[in-house]
Amino acid sequence: MAKRFTLLTVFLALPARAAELDELYCKRPTWAAAMTAARQKLTQASRQQSRLSPREAANSRRAGRSGRDAAVRDDGSALFCVPARTPLYFQLLDSRGRMVQTMRSWATLQPGENASCVGCHEHKNSAPLAASPVTQALRERAEPLRPFYGPPRGFSFPKEIQPILDRKCTSCHNGEPQKSFGLSGREIVDPHAKRRWSEAYLALTHAQFGDQGELAGWRGDPDHPQVNWISAQSAPPIEPPYSAGSNRSTLIALLEKGHEGATLSREELDKIAAWIDLGVPFCGDYLEANAWTAEEMEKYERYLAKRQRLAAEEKASLAAWIREHANAPGP
Repeated sequence: MAKRFTLLTVFLALPARAAELDELYCKRPTWAAAMTAARQKLTQASRQQSRLSPREAANSRRAGRSGRDAAVRDDGSALFCVPARTPLYFQLLDSRGRMVQTMRSWATLQPGENASCVGCHEHKNSAPLAASPVTQALRERAEPLRPFYGPPRGFSFPKEIQPILDRKCTSCHNGEPQKSFGLSGREIVDPHAKRRWSEAYLALTHAQFGDQGELAGWRGDPDHPQVNWISAQSAPPIEPPYSAGSNRSTLIALLEKGHEGATLSREELDKIAAWIDLGVPFCGDYLEANAWTAEEMEKYERYLAKRQRLAAEEKASLAAWIREHANAPGP
């Protein structure tokens, strides 16, 4: 029997701006995908793409959003709408919603633009044969994306994962000296990363503290078998399927077996798997868990206001262009 697959798409724009841009376009861009293996489901995530170890988070400051779904037909094709002018990338998931393969670069579409690809393992410059039949997805309308346990949002460890740990884990893993490790939300300030990590986050990412040069601050271990993820600093060549992620993380198998009597719901397991597959993000946005000085906060707010002003100007320009060309004759 052919394996059942899901495809996960992650887009990285700030939620407020993406919502504003969507209002401008009566026709949203679409993406058509034709995969070579039979796959059952395509998931586009607003799940956050922070993909960062504790140390990397301080350097990249990337924020994103959390997940939405669209169907993949029996022939492996999919056709779905995506937000315009929004960076997005794809992950191939299995039928349990866990990563098989991931992109580590992104694409964007303009308003009304259509784009397509021939699959995850084909050369990026290849095209389907002219004699190939029209895919099942292209015979139907492009579908909207369905949400991943709620509205688009930044994938925040304190908000998405810590509540699960508090309900199911911290009665034993409470940080007492006789325990192997704690999974509480107790804050640990990292003066190098300028973040307030939690005890649980540092424990699950097997982070170690370094105090010299580039190693200063907390650094996670992406290759640890318990929680295994693709680091933002990984090499660019294509990785083989199942090379990392929740399918390789022994934590997931441990939780599925009901470790020490702890039974997790499907939603709880899905969120923990998504957290691993998205590269163990901690912050859902740039402000969360910051340990900035007043001067650093003022600088951030100054540049945020500048970005918002430029975004408003861009929105107005796009709206004017669309109005001007809406009824223009074709070539």
